[in-house]
Amino acid sequence: MSRRTVRPVLAVLSLLPLVGAGVLLAQLPAPSAEDLPAATATAPPRSADLLCPGPLTVPDELLSGGGDAALAVIPPSPQTAVRGAALTGSSSLLFGRASGAQTQLASDGTAPAPSVTMSAGDAPVAGARIASGAYGDTSFAAPAATGPVQVAAEPVDDSGLAAVAGQAALTPAGDFRSLSLSRCSEPVVSASFLGAGTEAGTSSALVLTNPGTRPATAAIQVSTPDGPADLAGSSRIVVAPGTTERLLLESVAPGQEALGVSVETVGAPLAMHLQTTERSGLTPGGGEILAPLPPSAPEQVIPAVHVAPGQTPVLVLRNPGGSAITAAVDLHGADGPIAAAHREGIEVAPGAVVSVPLAGTGDGDLTAVVTADGAVDAAVRSTVVGQDLPGDTIGAPVEFAIAGQTPELGGAGLLPLPYGASDAVLSLWSAEETAATVILLGADGGAGTPVPVRLGAGREALVAAASLTGTRGAPVALVVATDGGGVHGAWAQAPSPAGAGGAVLSTLPVLPADDGAAALDVAAS
Repeated sequence: MSRRTVRPVLAVLSLLPLVGAGVLLAQLPAPSAEDLPAATATAPPRSADLLCPGPLTVPDELLSGGGDAALAVIPPSPQTAVRGAALTGSSSLLFGRASGAQTQLASDGTAPAPSVTMSAGDAPVAGARIASGAYGDTSFAAPAATGPVQVAAEPVDDSGLAAVAGQAALTPAGDFRSLSLSRCSEPVVSASFLGAGTEAGTSSALVLTNPGTRPATAAIQVSTPDGPADLAGSSRIVVAPGTTERLLLESVAPGQEALGVSVETVGAPLAMHLQTTERSGLTPGGGEILAPLPPSAPEQVIPAVHVAPGQTPVLVLRNPGGSAITAAVDLHGADGPIAAAHREGIEVAPGAVVSVPLAGTGDGDLTAVVTADGAVDAAVRSTVVGQDLPGDTIGAPVEFAIAGQTPELGGAGLLPLPYGASDAVLSLWSAEETAATVILLGADGGAGTPVPVRLGAGREALVAAASLTGTRGAPVALVVATDGGGVHGAWAQAPSPAGAGGAVLSTLPVLPADDGAAALDVAAS
C-alpha cells in the first residue's frame, strides 16, 4: 500500500471515535431547564434618597390683609430642622445592642458606616453636621434649613442600609402657630393621604415634586363623605422634571371636615406630601405636613393618639375599594381595650370617607385599632388648646395632629427625632405578647443606653422621652429592635415652646428598617 493510500484510511479511522460519541450523545435524554445551573449575579444594596418637604407654606391670598397693614397675616416660619440616621444592615443597634464587638468591623478595627450627604438643590445645607459612630451608624442634622432638603445615604458594604430622616416645622406664634413633624420620603408611584379638611378657614394642598429627569403624570382622586369628588380638569397633573406642582383641595372639594386623597403616577415617581393649615377668624388653628400612608389593609393600627383634657379625638376612615365596607374601632391603653371607646358597625361607602368622634377615652396617649371586612385607610385627629392671649387672638389658639396608620416593624424600626426628645412619648403596641429594645441615637454618632420594653398582648406600652438617655449631642433618631409579634409604633410630641402660649402637637410613625436594601443574589432564568 502506498503512503498516499495509507493517509486517507488513517483519517477515516480517526473519525470513528467521534462518530460513536455522537451516536451515544444522541441517545441520551436532553437535560431539562431545571437541570441547568442558573446564572447568578449580585445586585448591590440600594441607596436611599429622601426628600424633606421644607417649610409650611400657604397661598398668597391667605397672607393678604386686604390693604390694611394692621391686619396683615404673619406667615409660617421659613425654617425647618432636619435630623436622622443611617445604619448598616449589620449594625448591632438593629438587634437591640450597642456593641461594637457585635458590629461587623473593617480590617483597621473601625465600624464601617454609611456615607450621607445633605443638599438643598445643588448646594450643601448650611450648618449641616454629619457624624459616624462606632456601631455602623451615621447621624446627621441641619438646624435651620430654608427649603426642601435632600438626604442621600449610600451603603458601605453588602449588609445593606437602613436610613430615616425627618423635619420639624415650628411656628411658635402668630396666625399659623403650629408644630409639624414629618418624615422625609423617597419618590413613589402611588400615595394616599387622609384627614386634612377644607372647611372655612382651612387650606389644604397636595404637593407633587419631580426630582427626576423624566416628566410624570399624576392621576388624583379625592374622597369625600359622598364619595369621589368631581375634579373636572384637575384629576390629572403633569409634573415636569425638576419642578413642583400644587393642587389646592378647597378649590375642588370645598367645605369638607376631612378628605382622603390618592395619587397614582405614570412616567416617573414623585415626592409627595400634603400640607394643611387652619384658622378660625383671627384665632390660629394649627398646621400639619403629612407624608404618604402605608398601604390599605383590613386592619390598621394607629399608636400615639394624643387625648388632651376636655378634647375628643376624631377617627377618619376611607374606603379605597369598589364595595361598601363595615368597620369597628377599639382604643387601647396600658390595660388593653377601653370598653367605653368601642365603636362598631361603621359603614363606609366605596370611595368615601367617614368621621367618627371617639368619646369615652379618658386622657392620655392611646392606640387605635381598626378592623374592617375590606381594605381601609385610617387616621385620628387630635387637638390641644393653648392659653387665651387677650389682644392677640379672639380665642385660645388650637393646635392639631393627624396620626395615621402604621406598618408592622418586623425585626427593627427607625424613628427620626427632628425636634429632639423632650415633652414626648413613644407608643408601642402589639396584638401578641412580645418585647422590644429602644436605643436613642445622638448627633455625635453615639448610641444611648438600651431601654428594654415588655408589651402585653393588646396592651399599649409607653416609653417616656425622659427615660431615653446616654447620648452626646442632640437626639437625632431612635432604633426600636423587636422580638417579633407584629409591633407598631409612633411618637407623640407636645412641647410648649417659648412664646407659644401653651402646647403644640404633632406625631411621627416608626418605620421598618428596610430589609430590602441588602445585597441580593439574583438568579437569571
